[in-house]
Amino acid sequence: MNRRTYLALVGTTVGLSGCTGGGEIPRTVTDAPVSRTTAASETPDSTPVETDDSGGDSEYELDVAEATVGEVFADGSLALVVRSIERVTQIGELQRAKDGHVFLVVRLAVKNTSADEYFAFSGVSQTRVLDADRQAYQQSQSFDQTGTQFTAGQLAPGEVSRGDLAYEIPTDASDLKLRIDFQASDPLSYDRVVMPLGSAPDAPANVTQDLQVDVASPGEAVEFGGVSVTVNSLETTASIGGAAKAGDGKEYAIIDISVENDTDEQQQLSSLLQMWLKDGAGFSYTHDIVATSQLEQPYGDDYIDVGETAGGALAYRIPEGRSPLYWTLDFDLMADADKGFWKLR
Repeated sequence: MNRRTYLALVGTTVGLSGCTGGGEIPRTVTDAPVSRTTAASETPDSTPVETDDSGGDSEYELDVAEATVGEVFADGSLALVVRSIERVTQIGELQRAKDGHVFLVVRLAVKNTSADEYFAFSGVSQTRVLDADRQAYQQSQSFDQTGTQFTAGQLAPGEVSRGDLAYEIPTDASDLKLRIDFQASDPLSYDRVVMPLGSAPDAPANVTQDLQVDVASPGEAVEFGGVSVTVNSLETTASIGGAAKAGDGKEYAIIDISVENDTDEQQQLSSLLQMWLKDGAGFSYTHDIVATSQLEQPYGDDYIDVGETAGGALAYRIPEGRSPLYWTLDFDLMADADKGFWKLR
């Protein structure tokens, strides 16, 4: 399978900026036009980072739109919806809010509705929550590996990214608004979307994933500019070694991959920043570090020398029987964004 060429050498940041055009992509499903509001059905510590006086106004000569919680906001190549809002004192098993604070957790779904363009979206760099005093709060970082956290990165045509954005705010914070900023290069009509965060919606609308790109199968190599990546196999198990147990209703999906470097320089792929297990709803799972370490041959993030092939396995903890299930490889190339998909089941 031929794909656009070039491989991103990723250090510590992936897919955090801009929309990038990507050439022609074979379409598998035709998207229907999405109206601005469409009804449908479905199912480290954060600190104040700024005092924002724009508040969604036109003070900075921005084109600003207001969206409504529970309704789909669609514009250009993007459709998004906030499906739920809640306040909690703890995220996962380890992350607790400071005294006098809570986590405001916003469940967001974002879809790339274009036919042939990639769109990058990041909760950390593009969203803020503002309170009545226009104090802005940045997204809290969460590494709980549950699949519920929102994952930054490239969205392929037709792809949905779904998950939770958490903001640590004072318990008495009021008149909250979600602000989403876009890059000047993004093919949208607006520079900013502001959404008042009132009560949680009773019957939120939804966006549905319908990939418009080639999807590979296990055993099939996908090439990126001289680097060939192959998903060799998928295995599932309830436990790995003596330290990793999936638990009730969960299983480990073990993905064996190989990466061949036929370029003229060293290459590197990050298992935590570029490789994800993803379900049909758009939830993404990063590999479980403890479980992966128990594997006989875990995949390492070492540099791959010219002419060499690196291989190994990664373990992902997911809901048992989750289907459809994809393994994805994310690239942030600015001018030539690309993303590989392998359908596992």
